[in-house]
This record gives sequence, C-alpha cells and structure tokens, in this order.
Amino acid sequence: CQFCEAVGARPLVCVSLSDGPESAADLARYCNGDAASEWGAKRAANGHPSPYHVRYWQVGNEIAGDRPDYLAQIGNFIRLIKQADPEAALMSSYPAQQLLDVAGKDLAFICPHEYTRDLAKIDSSLRKVSQMIDTTPGCGHLKIAVTEWNVSGGEWGLTRGRQMTLETALFNARHLNMMMRHCDKVEIACRSNMANSFCGATFETNPAGILKRPTHYVMELYTRHARPLPLKVVSGRDGLDVFACGSPDKKSVTLFTVNAGSEPVEIRLASEGFESPLRIIAAETVRDALDARQLDVMNHWVAPDRVTRVKLNTSQDSVVLPALSATAIECEQRR
Repeated sequence: CQFCEAVGARPLVCVSLSDGPESAADLARYCNGDAASEWGAKRAANGHPSPYHVRYWQVGNEIAGDRPDYLAQIGNFIRLIKQADPEAALMSSYPAQQLLDVAGKDLAFICPHEYTRDLAKIDSSLRKVSQMIDTTPGCGHLKIAVTEWNVSGGEWGLTRGRQMTLETALFNARHLNMMMRHCDKVEIACRSNMANSFCGATFETNPAGILKRPTHYVMELYTRHARPLPLKVVSGRDGLDVFACGSPDKKSVTLFTVNAGSEPVEIRLASEGFESPLRIIAAETVRDALDARQLDVMNHWVAPDRVTRVKLNTSQDSVVLPALSATAIECEQRR
C-alpha cells in the first residue's frame, strides 16, 4: 500500500478464501479504518495513521467460479467486507455462470486471468464473459478485471526466457489492443509481473541498478499516449494490429499500431467521420535499435537499450512503421 502511495497507483488486495470472511473483513478494517478504531489503531501503531483507502478486494486467487465451496462462501465475504467498508468494490476469482447467479448482483468485477499467446482465444473468452454479464439478470453493472495477464505463467527453461524478448513485448502490445477493444467491459488489467519474476517481469534489478525489459517500454508507450475514448477503426493494412483512441474534446487521436512483420510498413492516415481532417503530429515506437529483425533480441546489462522507445519521422498524413515494432501515432484535427 505504501508503494502504491509512492507511485500514484491504486492498491488491489486479494484475500485468502481459506482464511475466511472474518479475516478478510479485519484486513479491510486495518487498511481503511479510522486511526481511532480497533484495527485502524493497529495500523497507526505500525506507522501509518491515515487509512490506505483500499477500494478493490478480490476474493480468492485462481479459484473456479463454479466450485461449490467458493459459491458457499462468497456471499459472506461480500457481506462482511462491505460491513467493514461500504465503499469496497468486491471482485470474484474466475468467472462462471453459477457465480453470477449466486453473487453477481453484489460484485463489482469478475476476474479472469489470461496467460496465452493465442489472441483469438482471449477475444473469444472476453466475448463469452461479456455475454454472460449482459444476459444474467441484475448483473449489467459488472465489469471485467483481468487481474493477471501475460504470454505465459508457467513456462520454464528457454521458453520462459522468451518472455524477456522483443517478441513478447509485441505480444503484450497486441494484448493491450485486444483488451482496449473490450473496454466497455474490461476496466482493470494487471500485467504479471512487474519486477524480476524469472524473466516474466517488465524490469529486472540487481545491486547495480535496474534493467528495463522490452515490455517495459511497451507499457510505458501505452501509458504515455493512451486517450480515454475508444474509436472504431474501419479500415487498415493487412498484417497490422491497430487500435485508436481519442480525447474528450474529439480533437486529438492516438493510433496504437503493432507491426509484427519483418519489413517496414508505410501507413497513410484517413479520417472520415471527423469534422475536419486529421494530421499526424508525432510518432513514437518501441523497436530494436539495431534493426536486426529478430524476434528474440532483448536488453541485457551490457546493452540495456537494445530495445527502446524512439521518435519516428512523420509527414502530416503518413509514417513508416519499423519492422517488429509497437508504435503510438499522435494525430490532431487540422486547423
């Protein structure tokens, strides 16, 4: 929680199913209670008088939503955590129709995990969960929180090492595009993991410093350039994965474009449907600085910037996307 305060993030706490609902409620009181309350006083005695304001509470980790013991207990978890903090947003473990039938009306999120390189499978899964939400009475308010996602969670050896590569960074960019296409339902998505994690993290540490993996730069690219309004892309180039998002005033647009091919691609901007034509004002890409066009290149302590984020040259209506790259193209309406 203190780390979240330091970096401006919102904490999400996953409580143990086996520890029971009373323990979960006590933890909510500890995190969010006033310093004069029983559990808030314990937090204050441990050095943090002000509440942590934890809003997101997930019940259980990777437990099937149709498991009988989960269905039998989820109601008590919701009731007691809400008693401890009425503002708490309750999150399930894995989704299931039985879970929505039993507790969907009282939950805020249902939480699949996605560990795969099969983007079509992810799309199908999100569509299925969305349909479940839309067709279950009393559940129209529910959102999806993908509380863990990456290309894999369990590989080992050489395939585990592939998570440090440019290839995985491009998969992660396409995964982000996929989830943003479902942003009517997907409200939270937490990439696994952040630090170290046997090749799977966005950066690695040692006593000498921090090494940023290719995926770090992809996550940074999306953080720097994302806009709040999703837009529909009605045409595009074969082989490119494109997502568009706009500003609330409808004057600025970002195109996130992944070129997973081994050759550069020039794209030209079309902006039908806007009050005035768009022009490209800047583009930033994550790519191999040596342009070796090899999927398995990675950053290491001797060459920490082999894959990094760089500016691209653009014209008002075109830009060349490097081979094996993820790019954010900034556009605005011409005056």
